[in-house]
Amino acid sequence: MDEEKNVLVVELGGGGASSRSSSRSSLAADLCDVDPAKGLSWARAREEARRLGSNRVSPPINCPAWVCCLLPCVLSTNKMRRFNASIPENALVLRDGEWTDVDAVSLVVTDVVRLQEGDVAPADLRVVESTPDFVTDMVALTGEHESHANLAKDLVPLAARCVSGEATLVVTAIGDDTEIAARMRSGAWPPPPPPRSRSL
Repeated sequence: MDEEKNVLVVELGGGGASSRSSSRSSLAADLCDVDPAKGLSWARAREEARRLGSNRVSPPINCPAWVCCLLPCVLSTNKMRRFNASIPENALVLRDGEWTDVDAVSLVVTDVVRLQEGDVAPADLRVVESTPDFVTDMVALTGEHESHANLAKDLVPLAARCVSGEATLVVTAIGDDTEIAARMRSGAWPPPPPPRSRSL
């Protein structure tokens, strides 16, 4: 990124519910070990994946084995179509100092990733460094076309789409620990579709 940037010294910052204080402290400690210019090593990423599991969000429709023959019908439901459209398959991640495309399910907490225009956030992220025009759209998460100008320390949840600019971000939550997974468990996702604009 050659333009002027908003930069974050990698830390979590305060705030949040007291019930999450221990996990925030743990994550803050982990982030202190991450060099945003090099990212995680492949060895540490594998270790974290074994320890915490994969970046796989449980789908909104979990089917028992006996309905496998109906899988094409299940996948065609509106809820599953929206789910599959919201979860990216790939991510650009920094490992051992090199940017590489990986399966999004292989991301781990404290991975360093990059978002560019058109990319969808592959996990819950926190901005480390961004261009001034870095903006995301939360329509897949909230159902409303709300654009957010994201600065250093801002959170970018899984399924948010980058509509302009670019940023380097650190993974703060994966899989069923993400905001979209919490919304599904509470019944708040999928949201109603955004209203269509009316022509005068």
